[in-house]
Amino acid sequence: MTLPIVLTIAGCIALLVGLFGGGVKAKEIEVPKISVLSRIFSSLVGVALIWAGTQLPSLPDSLTPTETVTPILPTATSFPSSTADLPIVLTTPSAPPTSTPITPTPTFVPSPTNIPPTQVPPTAIPPTLEPPVGSEEWRQQLEPLWDGTISSVLIVGKFRRQSDLVGLSLDDQRNILITELGGRTNQSGGYYQSLDNDTLAGAGALLVFVRAAKIRNDQDLKTITDDDIRNIFIVEIYARTGRADLQGLSNIQLVRLALSLQW
Repeated sequence: MTLPIVLTIAGCIALLVGLFGGGVKAKEIEVPKISVLSRIFSSLVGVALIWAGTQLPSLPDSLTPTETVTPILPTATSFPSSTADLPIVLTTPSAPPTSTPITPTPTFVPSPTNIPPTQVPPTAIPPTLEPPVGSEEWRQQLEPLWDGTISSVLIVGKFRRQSDLVGLSLDDQRNILITELGGRTNQSGGYYQSLDNDTLAGAGALLVFVRAAKIRNDQDLKTITDDDIRNIFIVEIYARTGRADLQGLSNIQLVRLALSLQW
């Protein structure tokens, strides 16, 4: 029997006593007659108990006593006193574990890439293995000088790459050639600035051909003028042709004639 039921029954009894004033006999229990004041008090108690019995189930769970779980302690296990009492269990011996050899997977390690220590500036092209003077490959490299333009002199002379000239105006290309000639001869850039484009390109073409044919090296060219280079070039061509009109030819004409000769 739960607590709400007990409270409700007790409340009903107290309420009945308050209403009828006692004199109730049930089996061995007999309630005597009571006064009016006691009846009123009994009625109030009965109402309070009935209300408590009906409201008690709706109270929060926190008010109801929680069931305490008593941990079950493990019981002592009795062991046989001798090994003779132990049951004999026959087991099949298992095979020992076999180890599978692990084949190492070869790891590919890329070879290091040779990176140049410094970035080559646009004004200097790394030297490459030059073909022998007079060979067909050597002649093909000098062939663009036939055009007589500033851009061809810059490319054949390896002063600039073809890609470096993309988007450059003629004045920019002219200034580059003036700087190169002023730094490779004993004449200043102001002198080459006074030359027109054709004359400037001719002076540059002579310098490039003399260097390529190894008629003079860079140290020698640094000590002479463009007129000295022209005279040296005329002597070389005269030795191969015997022509007496070479002085009347322009620098570009001399270069074109040199391209048709054997070196």
